[in-house]
Amino acid sequence: MEHRRTLSFRGYFACDSQSSRARLHLPRRKSVHIYARVGHTRVLRLAEALGYESIDIDLTCCDTIDADLLQQCDLILIDAVYLTEAMQQYLVEWIRLHTFAPIVVMGKRSYRRDVSSVLAKGADGIVWLDDPIEVNIAHCRAILRRAGAS
Repeated sequence: MEHRRTLSFRGYFACDSQSSRARLHLPRRKSVHIYARVGHTRVLRLAEALGYESIDIDLTCCDTIDADLLQQCDLILIDAVYLTEAMQQYLVEWIRLHTFAPIVVMGKRSYRRDVSSVLAKGADGIVWLDDPIEVNIAHCRAILRRAGAS
């Protein structure tokens, strides 16, 4: 059975990537920041602190996510604040079909949902945006270390 190479959200989600910002001639590791409506700058600061170039994908402005883009990345950050639980599960499951890069779902404690279902679908960890940035960095480094991507 062949899997689809692009993920479609039937017209109400989208993909938008920034130009690369590589330092000098050394290639940087890439991360994908997937969000809906509003991307949190905290997630971008986290990616930068971990040493990753961030490619942003706003699900509200494009129709598809390209699987080839995901395969080029070493870390997937999903900003799940404005995503429903079903959308989070579907997104994590689809991403896991196309890449084994660590998937970190980021949310707020006030929007807390059933996190075990997202972990069961293939996410490697959940990080709360309410926690101090140092805690988020340490948690992501631990996830990357366990995945062998640090």
